[in-house]
Amino acid sequence: MELRESNIKNIIFPIEFNHFSGGMIHSVMDLAEALTENYNVYILANKEAEVLKFNNKIKPLVLKTNWSISINKPIKTLKTYYKVRQLLKTFNKKNTIVFTNNVGSELIFSGFGFLPAIPLNRIFVSRGGCYEGKTGYFIKKGFSSIKHFVATSKHQSNILENIGITKSKITIINNGIDINRSLGYHYQFQRKNRIRLSIVGYISENKNQILAVEVLKTLIKKEYDVELNIYGLAVADSDKKYKNKLLLKIKELELANRINFKGFESDVKNIYENTDILLSCSLSEGFGRVVAEAMGFGIPCVGLKQSGGLNDIIINNVNGFLTSTDKNNIVGKIEELINKSEIRNEISINSINSYESMFSKKIMIDKYLNFLKTKVV
Repeated sequence: MELRESNIKNIIFPIEFNHFSGGMIHSVMDLAEALTENYNVYILANKEAEVLKFNNKIKPLVLKTNWSISINKPIKTLKTYYKVRQLLKTFNKKNTIVFTNNVGSELIFSGFGFLPAIPLNRIFVSRGGCYEGKTGYFIKKGFSSIKHFVATSKHQSNILENIGITKSKITIINNGIDINRSLGYHYQFQRKNRIRLSIVGYISENKNQILAVEVLKTLIKKEYDVELNIYGLAVADSDKKYKNKLLLKIKELELANRINFKGFESDVKNIYENTDILLSCSLSEGFGRVVAEAMGFGIPCVGLKQSGGLNDIIINNVNGFLTSTDKNNIVGKIEELINKSEIRNEISINSINSYESMFSKKIMIDKYLNFLKTKVV
């Protein structure tokens, strides 16, 4: 099929956060950086945002105030809406696309479903969430002014369909991860040493680190010499409360000497060379970037089937394990990986093959370029 010449010249990515941590921002910035080869790419962020320094090929659109997107702060939120609208008034609707990647920016650009939408075509990338509650009400109203949606997994596509988005408007494009093969790290399971489980992501109720701690305790009771590395930070106030619960659980189970809080780690090599098995206890994932990343290093992964997005990544018993939230089921899969080298090695090899055939950054970029040239013209 011969591709038509796209009318799109400018692509804008709004980023509401100052920090540069978390899978969502990394996925957005990987895409933004790659698209600079074909488009004028802009990042819309406030002046303190780390992403404005990400790549000099990406053009900054600086909002001279912090984003305020909260139903509980309607006046500040409306000011953000008008400031964004004013900042973008010189862009032409015919040759500009906005990728909204978060409910916050989508609320602003849609005018909350009752104000005039900011007059630029936009694509909403559904990276997570189910669009329920008060915020979901305004999001769904605003969705009516979008022609195209991208879902990062079948799970997110189903969520969009369930809230009334026509299937023909949705394109599924999994996130892609750039793994530097020159890092020199190759997976080697050190059975004779203490076995290192790792869980990676924000410390939060959804990421469910307490379940990982309970799994660790059960393995120790079975006389396995294991420890747990927890990578990530508690950022929001609700996450900090959850971390306090997590610390209490660790104290209650007397596991302080078996758990290592590693904080935010920007160098993925440092994570995976200190990991024998990756554990994902997330209750809901729009995709599951960390799991795909670990698989690229050949790390065997155990995740929850109910998370949704991991079903696009893990083929159960082939390149990893999907299980229920029952800690004993999770323990059983970890025991298989510890005790059966043939299963562990097969999963490690299949993990790398899955990454290279489905989840590399190049594959993601090729899919987005095809999407822009065939559907967004």
